Amino acid sequence: MPRALLLEDEPLTAMDLELTLQSANCEVTTHISCEAALDWLTFNTPDVAVVDIVLIDGPCHAVVEKLRETEVPVVIHSGDLPSQYVGTAFEHGVWVSKPSTSADLIEAVRQALVRGREGDALCPPQDQPSSELDQSVNDTGDLNGPHNTNDL
Repeated sequence: MPRALLLEDEPLTAMDLELTLQSANCEVTTHISCEAALDWLTFNTPDVAVVDIVLIDGPCHAVVEKLRETEVPVVIHSGDLPSQYVGTAFEHGVWVSKPSTSADLIEAVRQALVRGREGDALCPPQDQPSSELDQSVNDTGDLNGPHNTNDL
């Protein structure tokens, strides 16, 4: 079961995203501030992170940099355009626009997990998954399988 770090400061959005990730068989830890996320990352490493760019204490630049240093794949869940973040740590994430469907979020997490394993390579199309990806994403879109993205 992949461990997902969720950074979202809007309570209803956070609840919805938590339920979506849990329905995809992820274990979810949620933080509403950059400070709390950085503290948590001192002793924990998720398999993937879903990040809103701005939390209650400001932009998540330092958190995303820390995630990149530890090679944690990142999904940016934002109403902003990716072009606004060229030259920042955010440009390296898989982007999903707010508002998003559950299917869009799950697909973005799947892509991030594949990128985490294969660098910045393009993900195989969902209708033609690799045999390794078949083990981590079943045909309902659920993420199940190894805890570690290196084992996908």
